[in-house]
Amino acid sequence: MSRLEAKEEGMGGRKPGIPLASEKVRTTLYSWGIDPKETGGTSSGASTVLQIQAMYTPGAPHTTKKRRVLKTITAEEQAIASAAYQEKLSEKRENEKRMREEAERKREEDGVRSVLAAVQAAGFTSLFEFQKALHACKNQQISSQPSAADHWASERFLKIIQKEGARLVSLLISESGIEVSTVLQRYSIPELLDEARDVAPHLCEMLSTAMAYSEDGLETRKHKDVMLASLLSAIAQMRNERASTFQIVGLYACGAPRSLFEVLNHAGFTLSYGSAILKLKQLSRERLELMRDIVRTQPCMLVYDNVNIAFRVNEQRETSKDHFDNGTTATLIPLFSVKPSSLHLSLLTPRLTRRITYHYDPAKKLLPSRQQIEELESCFLWHMEDFLLQSFPDLRTRLLKSRADLSPPMIHAIPVHNLKSEQFPLPAALIDESTIDGTLDVLDHMLFRTLGLEKEEIEKHGVFFIHGDQLTISLLESASGSRREQERGQIAAVAP
Repeated sequence: MSRLEAKEEGMGGRKPGIPLASEKVRTTLYSWGIDPKETGGTSSGASTVLQIQAMYTPGAPHTTKKRRVLKTITAEEQAIASAAYQEKLSEKRENEKRMREEAERKREEDGVRSVLAAVQAAGFTSLFEFQKALHACKNQQISSQPSAADHWASERFLKIIQKEGARLVSLLISESGIEVSTVLQRYSIPELLDEARDVAPHLCEMLSTAMAYSEDGLETRKHKDVMLASLLSAIAQMRNERASTFQIVGLYACGAPRSLFEVLNHAGFTLSYGSAILKLKQLSRERLELMRDIVRTQPCMLVYDNVNIAFRVNEQRETSKDHFDNGTTATLIPLFSVKPSSLHLSLLTPRLTRRITYHYDPAKKLLPSRQQIEELESCFLWHMEDFLLQSFPDLRTRLLKSRADLSPPMIHAIPVHNLKSEQFPLPAALIDESTIDGTLDVLDHMLFRTLGLEKEEIEKHGVFFIHGDQLTISLLESASGSRREQERGQIAAVAP
């Protein structure tokens, strides 16, 4: 008794087949499309993948069967497998691309090598000699061929210009998410020209040649370096409108009117006036966030003063008359080398009276001491000598050559740091600070509405030094005297 069992080739060792003598076996093989004669009477032929084994063999050991179990694949394993597959696929594509490039380069090299061999075989010692002879040939048929070389050169140059234009756009386009203030700080015409020459040398050379630009452009009357930078900016803006942050903010800062924006927008130099306003508002928000971070991490002082703007009307009516708009402008200045929380509110002497009372000895505070008199005399003498040397500059030069000390006397010299003091203008407010209520409104506008400080943050910051003119300090003292029990902290008023 026997049966048929199908088994794929390569899944195990081959076992010897049995003779195909049974009519049932032949019929089954015919139904499978296998000719028993072609298999050599057995199922172990080279063209078949079937083996016929005995269904039952007495005494033969049982064969072990492998059980296939479906494995649950997690999303992480699937992602890892997908990433590995994508990596292999990208590697395969890179290899194919590299092979195509190598084949193309080899084909070009073979073509160039064959052309050079033909040029040398014709008796030319160099390629330049061949091109010179080709362009200077008097033969009518041969002289018409250089146009092909010129066409190739022009196409090649156009491709180079397109690539350099794209690199120039990427140079002027700011990175995604970068602040407008950072973009403006990095802007410089000399640096822009140097970077443009690095990324687009042929484009800059073409424009410089067309406009007769030279390296002494800074010394000429027309400032050709500015003209070259303007042309490069216009080209970049025409290719991508995002490459115009420098232009629109610069024009707005120079006081350009809306009509000028419209003209330059039609000329392709910059965007519209509305885009400039959006950029300016974005810049204002960025600086405001920076000021809020600074005032919470570093001691600062505030400077503010009133601004009176007169508006004149030619034909006055009941609803349109001459008037003044009273506003207030303020500036935040971080204190240099002052540690955070070092100006605690306890440093302020408590005010027990509404008016400020001063306790001093006139003999000690008003009359100068002997040392102060000597210091004043030395200062007066230095000023007289300086007036003389200003009238005779040759005498000053002669004294400096003799290494004479012409420096002014130093009395309690204030150490000046090498760093430039930072200033952060606060948003202007339409508030009249000429009254006590206006002064309180200005303080509320600066500290709470603009900087967003809370009571705990003011106590952590400490004393705020406020600078201003005499009216500002007088109103601040009056406001402080009228609000003895204020809950928002104390403020030290310091006149300039």
